[in-house]
Amino acid sequence: ALTAEKNVVIPDCTGKTVSKCEKLLHEKDLEVATKIKTTYSDSVDKNKVVKTNPESGRTVKTGTTITIYKSLGSETVELEDYVGKNSNEVKAVLEVKYELEVTIEKKDVTTAVEDPNAIIEQSIPAGTKVKKGDKITLYVANQVDTFPDMQGWTRDEVDAFCTKYELKCKYVEE
Repeated sequence: ALTAEKNVVIPDCTGKTVSKCEKLLHEKDLEVATKIKTTYSDSVDKNKVVKTNPESGRTVKTGTTITIYKSLGSETVELEDYVGKNSNEVKAVLEVKYELEVTIEKKDVTTAVEDPNAIIEQSIPAGTKVKKGDKITLYVANQVDTFPDMQGWTRDEVDAFCTKYELKCKYVEE
């Protein structure tokens, strides 16, 4: 027997299991789309219902097909290898685009450094998946001066070095 269409309000399925949501929709004489869609959500646990389309609270006719969207959990991003890149630029991208908490720390190195802002190491390795709110530390070089081996240097080169670093040089002939 055909039943006359009547108006029903779509129930709120947020946070429920897909099967519980399907049951609630069927109880209201609503159809459920066979393909369950997925979406990222920071507030709804993975595999639970995030929303329906049309959304809950809307009034529709019985027999309307409702699409269920289930959560994939928080969106994750895979970290790249940031070594050699500018720490300030990487920090800005990670904070704005991925909403990570980024710290830049200096790490002592004895080798000469071309760019003091270049990343020499990262606390989380490339390829690791992170999500919004995760913390990462980017390390830049803190050059610790070691005395160079001056063998083969001319007196002018030694004088220039001593002047640059405000050192007093004393020459002993051998």
